Amino acid sequence: MVISTGVGTPDMLRLSVVVPMFNEAERIIKSIPSMSAWLRAQEWTSELLGVDDGSTDATARLADKLLCEATGASLVLTRLLQNESNRGKGAAVRHGFAESNGRWVLICDADESTPLSEASRLMTVAEETGAALTIGSRAVKGARVKALPHRVLFGRIFQKFTLMLRMPPVADSQCGFKLYDHTFAKRVALEGVEDGYLMDIEHLLMAERLGLRIAEVGVIWHHKKGSKVRLLRDGLAMAIGAVRLAKRFRPS
Repeated sequence: MVISTGVGTPDMLRLSVVVPMFNEAERIIKSIPSMSAWLRAQEWTSELLGVDDGSTDATARLADKLLCEATGASLVLTRLLQNESNRGKGAAVRHGFAESNGRWVLICDADESTPLSEASRLMTVAEETGAALTIGSRAVKGARVKALPHRVLFGRIFQKFTLMLRMPPVADSQCGFKLYDHTFAKRVALEGVEDGYLMDIEHLLMAERLGLRIAEVGVIWHHKKGSKVRLLRDGLAMAIGAVRLAKRFRPS
């Protein structure tokens, strides 16, 4: 395993891909081979980190098998990380960040709603702009989206709500495809506390507080069946949580 000694050092992997998983056996049977195939086709070193967040189905066993099959390529390392219990996407992401060794660290959802190949575009923008956090967006120029209309509407309403709270002005905070530079990813691993979907807002606010550059890039995104997000239940919880985060980062 390559051990990183700092951002941009020669011995670092170019990209770490963190895939948070909870009861995703039906999805990863296609997505993990797809991700590993794209990584193998690149000319640089990378790693694929599956993070099982206490799944109760066959996710861990299947992910271990698929990752082992993918690790034969000399330029791609793979590992399965496991949380003992289900803590939430934010906790799984922090676990992956803590174990990552890449110059860049990418979050990619287990259903690969955004194909991993879009990582090239995010890395290009990050390197050109010096962004520590580069957001794959479904709501800016260049995005190609196939989504259910009510989910598009929910996303727009939530973004307007976050702007009312004076959150960083991004068009799509909740897309599950984001690129972090090594230093910021490690900072999130150490200081992040949001275990659920509010991790996206927390990371944005952390980057803003640290004075880091944030970029947004339009990506391909296709809705996949089986989403665990429930608009009414989770939407209300996220709105309440966003208010709490706004107070935490901007106390009156």
